[in-house]
Amino acid sequence: MRFSLDWLRAYVDLPETADEVAELLAQAGLPVDSVERWGADHTLDVDILANRPDCMCHLGLARELAARTGRPLRIPPGSPAFGREKAEDLATVEIADGDLCSRYTALIITDVTVGPSPSWIQDRLASIGLRPINNLVDATNFVLHEMGQPLHAFDLDRLDGARVVARRARAGEHLQTLDGENHSLEENDLVIADASRALAIAGVLGGAESEITPSTTRILLESAHFDPVAVRRTSRRLGVHTDASHRFERGTDPGITLVAALRAAALIQESGSGTLARGEIDVQCMPAERRSLSLSPARLGALLGMDVSCDRMAALLTPLGFQVSLPEPGRQEHLMVEVPTWRVDVREEVDLIEEVARMVGYDQIPATVPAFHSTTSPGSRPSAAWDRARSFMAAAGFAEAIHFPMVARGPQETFAAIVAGGGELVTLDNPMNRQMDTLRASLLPGLLDSLVHNRNRGRDHAQLFETGRIFREQAHDSGNTQAKDLPVERTLLAAVSRGPGGLPHWRRHPRELDFYDLKGILEGMVDRAMGEPATLTRPETGHAPGFLDPLAAAQVTIHGDRLGWIGRLAPAATAAWDLPGDILAFEVDLTGAPTARPRARHTPVPRQPAAERDLAIILPADVRYHRLEALLRAAGGDLLESVSLFDRYVGSPIPAGRVSLAVRLTFRAPDRTLTTPEVQNIVDTMVSSLRSELGGELRDT
Repeated sequence: MRFSLDWLRAYVDLPETADEVAELLAQAGLPVDSVERWGADHTLDVDILANRPDCMCHLGLARELAARTGRPLRIPPGSPAFGREKAEDLATVEIADGDLCSRYTALIITDVTVGPSPSWIQDRLASIGLRPINNLVDATNFVLHEMGQPLHAFDLDRLDGARVVARRARAGEHLQTLDGENHSLEENDLVIADASRALAIAGVLGGAESEITPSTTRILLESAHFDPVAVRRTSRRLGVHTDASHRFERGTDPGITLVAALRAAALIQESGSGTLARGEIDVQCMPAERRSLSLSPARLGALLGMDVSCDRMAALLTPLGFQVSLPEPGRQEHLMVEVPTWRVDVREEVDLIEEVARMVGYDQIPATVPAFHSTTSPGSRPSAAWDRARSFMAAAGFAEAIHFPMVARGPQETFAAIVAGGGELVTLDNPMNRQMDTLRASLLPGLLDSLVHNRNRGRDHAQLFETGRIFREQAHDSGNTQAKDLPVERTLLAAVSRGPGGLPHWRRHPRELDFYDLKGILEGMVDRAMGEPATLTRPETGHAPGFLDPLAAAQVTIHGDRLGWIGRLAPAATAAWDLPGDILAFEVDLTGAPTARPRARHTPVPRQPAAERDLAIILPADVRYHRLEALLRAAGGDLLESVSLFDRYVGSPIPAGRVSLAVRLTFRAPDRTLTTPEVQNIVDTMVSSLRSELGGELRDT
């Protein structure tokens, strides 16, 4: 695309030579294909990519040069003189299809005399290869190449009803354009029409029936924003490509329509012609989008391999027209950036990072080895997290079961509370039979069926697990009259254990798995699948789900979000299956498990010796162990390496309502050997906290 160096200098001071200006543009990511002399001027052939329509004009290119050099940008004046008549009394504008035309601005200019443009306008246009025509056409062409906004002038006296309508073409409608061609229009084509017929193909080319002639005295000056896809579709179908369609197809600035029209009106008046009616006709179906994006220095550093401070990023982006809000002190460090309406290409954070990279200079980005992320590893498949979970459960001695998702409703109502935030059970409208009339909301009833199946065939003990989808109705507020939505689907993992676990061995007797065995298996499986440890918390009295024994139940969470439950099934919940003895079970929702394999966590072998202390602590019986451990870790700080419970005692001489817990504390410093006084000071702090916060004390004997 051709640009005049003298024209650029009208908006920004450029003492550099043409070749030096070309180098500045290249550094900004706008390569110059050639530089040619044009009389006393120079023209630059700049390679403007399709995603930068804001640079397809002299003002846009000058903005880039001003930001690159740190010099001020001069905005061209646009203050025409107004007459007595009101624009709204002379014409009307309507947008019939707002999805294709979001804004239509019209100015009415009367007392027009068609004649030549001032010589300086003719020289500007000639320098970029355009032939001057007359003061009206030259003004619209000048603004197109100055501001990037296509304009079109209609002869107002040739508009039926002095009315303009932006609408879809009607079936069978035809239009003769300014190039003399007759075009058959389709219903998806956007046209500018008057009260009776189409006058122009919107964003592409004007029509012959409303063109400016030497006898024109009144014009309607159009400055609009059209849908890029619609313009591109019509332009390609008709085989017509114009300077206007070239810009509309790539996206124009919806916020500049009035400014550009006023600039053109001022240029027309500068030729000694025209009176501008007071007030513009500005119809908007939707306001110009003002996008706000967050920009993180950490994300920028990860992509560019270099650190750029928030202050510097703001200083680089502001000259380009971005409005930057710096982070408040003490808050998370990121910038909020409001994107100017002319930057239709900036839609995500990575686009802002590209802008910072351009302004820093591509040659200033250090050469670093990029991080390699494999995209073909089996560990990155969407099902990889579940594969890890299944592998862990199989290694723990559990056999995988598979059941139909269509089940009987009764057992599901007992176990449906396992998942947080669920709606009603999903009932099938056309079930295969009565025993398959509901989509399952829990995997546990199916696993209990399999335990019965194994018991009936002589295997009285079994450890089973299953992964599968469960279904719940969308949870709606009361009074919602909307149509039924599709059910919510979640992927769960459930396990049951009954009887001894593990393989039989001649050297040892089989042992029944207890709650703590299943707890360890659950914690290992969650850590393998999620890459983070689970937290198990005993529920408050009356808050355990009805299918679990409240004395042996725990809620499973990660970062406070409930994943599910673990515990011993209540006899009343399993009565329908007639399974004697204890049955342990858990069911957790791992839908959010990462697809990529969690990074292995390694701890180096300690280089310093450890110091161990055993404490026998008497506490109120209602104090949970996790509270005790949290208090000890808080008091021990970084020097406390581990806390382990190795004994629990209730009875004489421990007072009634109290319990004795024995814990082993391991202390270690990474850089030195801890002294006995250091360790004792920490233990004294722990004992003081025990007394004040938990009502505990050390056991004397």
